[in-house]
Amino acid sequence: MTEQGSLRDIKEVKMLILYILKSSATPLSQQEITDIILANKQADFFSLPEAFSELISSDHIIEHNKLIHITALGIETISELYKLIPLYVREKAEIATLNMLTNISRDSQIKAELCECDGGFNVSLSISEEALLLFKLDLFVANRLQGEVIIKKFNKSPERYYQSIVNTLTCEE
Repeated sequence: MTEQGSLRDIKEVKMLILYILKSSATPLSQQEITDIILANKQADFFSLPEAFSELISSDHIIEHNKLIHITALGIETISELYKLIPLYVREKAEIATLNMLTNISRDSQIKAELCECDGGFNVSLSISEEALLLFKLDLFVANRLQGEVIIKKFNKSPERYYQSIVNTLTCEE
Protein backbone atom coordinates (compact mmCIF):
# COMPACT_ATOMS: atom_id res chain seq x y z
CA MET A 1 0.00 0.00 0.00
CA THR A 2 1.36 3.42 -0.88
CA GLU A 3 1.47 6.35 1.51
CA GLN A 4 -0.13 9.69 0.86
CA GLY A 5 2.30 11.66 -1.27
CA SER A 6 3.93 8.59 -2.80
CA LEU A 7 4.20 8.10 -6.54
CA ARG A 8 1.39 6.10 -8.12
CA ASP A 9 1.89 6.68 -11.84
CA ILE A 10 4.36 4.28 -13.50
CA LYS A 11 5.95 7.18 -15.39
CA GLU A 12 6.75 8.91 -12.09
CA VAL A 13 8.21 5.70 -10.67
CA LYS A 14 10.43 5.33 -13.75
CA MET A 15 11.60 8.93 -13.38
CA LEU A 16 12.42 8.27 -9.72
CA ILE A 17 14.51 5.22 -10.62
CA LEU A 18 16.42 7.29 -13.19
CA TYR A 19 16.83 10.10 -10.67
CA ILE A 20 18.27 7.73 -8.06
CA LEU A 21 20.72 6.24 -10.56
CA LYS A 22 21.84 9.64 -11.80
CA SER A 23 22.25 11.08 -8.31
CA SER A 24 24.14 8.01 -7.06
CA ALA A 25 26.73 8.37 -9.84
CA THR A 26 27.37 4.64 -9.53
CA PRO A 27 25.50 1.54 -10.66
CA LEU A 28 23.21 -0.01 -8.06
CA SER A 29 21.51 -3.37 -7.88
CA GLN A 30 17.78 -3.57 -8.51
CA GLN A 31 17.38 -4.55 -4.84
CA GLU A 32 19.30 -1.48 -3.66
CA ILE A 33 17.13 0.82 -5.77
CA THR A 34 14.02 -0.95 -4.51
CA ASP A 35 15.23 -0.56 -0.91
CA ILE A 36 15.83 3.17 -1.43
CA ILE A 37 12.33 3.67 -2.82
CA LEU A 38 10.58 1.50 -0.25
CA ALA A 39 12.51 2.96 2.70
CA ASN A 40 10.58 6.18 2.23
CA LYS A 41 7.40 4.54 0.92
CA GLN A 42 7.79 6.54 -2.29
CA ALA A 43 6.10 3.96 -4.49
CA ASP A 44 4.19 0.73 -4.34
CA PHE A 45 6.38 -2.41 -4.37
CA PHE A 46 4.31 -3.96 -7.15
CA SER A 47 4.92 -1.07 -9.55
CA LEU A 48 8.70 -1.45 -9.43
CA PRO A 49 9.19 -4.59 -11.58
CA GLU A 50 7.11 -3.04 -14.36
CA ALA A 51 9.07 0.22 -14.12
CA PHE A 52 12.43 -1.58 -14.31
CA SER A 53 11.22 -3.70 -17.23
CA GLU A 54 10.01 -0.68 -19.20
CA LEU A 55 13.20 1.28 -18.53
CA ILE A 56 15.33 -1.63 -19.75
CA SER A 57 13.21 -2.19 -22.87
CA SER A 58 13.35 1.54 -23.70
CA ASP A 59 17.15 1.62 -23.26
CA HIS A 60 17.06 4.12 -20.36
CA ILE A 61 18.88 1.62 -18.14
CA ILE A 62 20.83 -1.58 -18.69
CA GLU A 63 21.58 -4.44 -16.34
CA HIS A 64 25.13 -5.76 -16.31
CA ASN A 65 26.59 -8.14 -13.70
CA LYS A 66 23.46 -7.71 -11.56
CA LEU A 67 23.94 -3.94 -11.46
CA ILE A 68 21.66 -1.35 -13.04
CA HIS A 69 23.46 1.30 -15.09
CA ILE A 70 21.82 4.46 -16.36
CA THR A 71 22.38 5.00 -20.09
CA ALA A 72 23.07 8.27 -21.90
CA LEU A 73 19.39 8.29 -22.89
CA GLY A 74 18.41 7.83 -19.24
CA ILE A 75 20.67 10.70 -18.15
CA GLU A 76 19.33 12.96 -20.89
CA THR A 77 15.72 12.09 -20.00
CA ILE A 78 16.01 12.65 -16.25
CA SER A 79 18.07 15.82 -16.76
CA GLU A 80 15.09 17.28 -18.61
CA LEU A 81 12.29 15.82 -16.48
CA TYR A 82 13.59 15.66 -12.90
CA LYS A 83 11.58 18.71 -11.83
CA LEU A 84 8.39 16.74 -12.47
CA ILE A 85 9.27 14.63 -9.43
CA PRO A 86 8.07 16.50 -6.33
CA LEU A 87 10.92 18.18 -4.43
CA TYR A 88 10.22 16.30 -1.18
CA VAL A 89 10.39 12.98 -3.07
CA ARG A 90 13.71 13.97 -4.65
CA GLU A 91 15.13 15.03 -1.29
CA LYS A 92 14.07 11.79 0.40
CA ALA A 93 15.51 9.79 -2.49
CA GLU A 94 18.83 11.64 -2.31
CA ILE A 95 19.14 11.07 1.45
CA ALA A 96 18.23 7.38 1.11
CA THR A 97 20.68 7.01 -1.79
CA LEU A 98 23.45 8.67 0.19
CA ASN A 99 22.72 6.37 3.12
CA MET A 100 22.83 3.37 0.81
CA LEU A 101 26.17 4.44 -0.61
CA THR A 102 27.65 4.94 2.84
CA ASN A 103 26.91 1.32 3.68
CA ILE A 104 29.88 0.14 1.71
CA SER A 105 29.39 -3.56 1.29
CA ARG A 106 29.65 -4.61 -2.34
CA ASP A 107 33.20 -5.21 -3.61
CA SER A 108 34.62 -2.22 -1.82
CA GLN A 109 38.31 -1.70 -1.43
CA ILE A 110 39.69 -0.06 1.67
CA LYS A 111 43.23 1.28 1.49
CA ALA A 112 45.33 2.89 4.18
CA GLU A 113 48.96 3.73 3.58
CA LEU A 114 51.71 5.41 5.57
CA CYS A 115 54.63 7.06 3.79
CA GLU A 116 57.57 8.92 5.29
CA CYS A 117 58.09 12.44 3.97
CA ASP A 118 60.03 15.58 4.91
CA GLY A 119 59.32 16.38 8.54
CA GLY A 120 56.85 13.57 9.24
CA PHE A 121 54.55 11.06 7.58
CA ASN A 122 51.68 11.13 5.10
CA VAL A 123 48.65 8.97 5.83
CA SER A 124 46.51 8.19 2.80
CA LEU A 125 43.05 6.69 3.37
CA SER A 126 40.70 5.70 0.55
CA ILE A 127 37.57 3.73 -0.23
CA SER A 128 36.85 2.54 -3.75
CA GLU A 129 34.00 0.56 -5.18
CA GLU A 130 34.76 -1.08 -8.50
CA ALA A 131 36.40 1.69 -10.56
CA LEU A 132 34.79 4.54 -8.58
CA LEU A 133 36.79 6.36 -5.92
CA LEU A 134 34.24 7.14 -3.19
CA PHE A 135 36.51 8.69 -0.60
CA LYS A 136 40.12 9.83 -0.32
CA LEU A 137 41.77 11.63 2.57
CA ASP A 138 45.46 12.52 2.87
CA LEU A 139 46.78 13.64 6.24
CA PHE A 140 50.16 14.82 7.46
CA VAL A 141 51.18 13.50 10.89
CA ALA A 142 54.26 14.20 12.97
CA ASN A 143 55.38 10.63 13.59
CA ARG A 144 54.93 7.00 12.58
CA LEU A 145 52.96 6.08 15.71
CA GLN A 146 50.28 8.71 14.97
CA GLY A 147 49.97 7.41 11.43
CA GLU A 148 49.71 3.79 12.56
CA VAL A 149 46.97 4.68 15.08
CA ILE A 150 44.97 6.50 12.40
CA ILE A 151 45.32 3.59 9.98
CA LYS A 152 44.33 1.02 12.62
CA LYS A 153 41.20 2.96 13.59
CA PHE A 154 40.24 3.63 9.96
CA ASN A 155 40.63 -0.04 9.00
CA LYS A 156 38.36 -1.13 11.89
CA SER A 157 35.40 0.86 10.60
CA PRO A 158 36.01 2.78 7.35
CA GLU A 159 32.26 3.08 6.73
CA ARG A 160 31.82 4.91 10.03
CA TYR A 161 34.47 7.50 9.18
CA TYR A 162 33.17 7.95 5.65
CA GLN A 163 29.59 8.37 6.87
CA SER A 164 30.69 10.74 9.64
CA ILE A 165 32.52 12.99 7.18
CA VAL A 166 29.63 12.96 4.71
CA ASN A 167 27.12 13.72 7.48
CA THR A 168 29.29 16.54 8.82
CA LEU A 169 29.63 18.10 5.38
CA THR A 170 25.96 17.74 4.43
CA CYS A 171 24.18 18.63 7.66
CA GLU A 172 22.50 21.99 8.00
CA GLU A 173 24.03 24.37 10.51
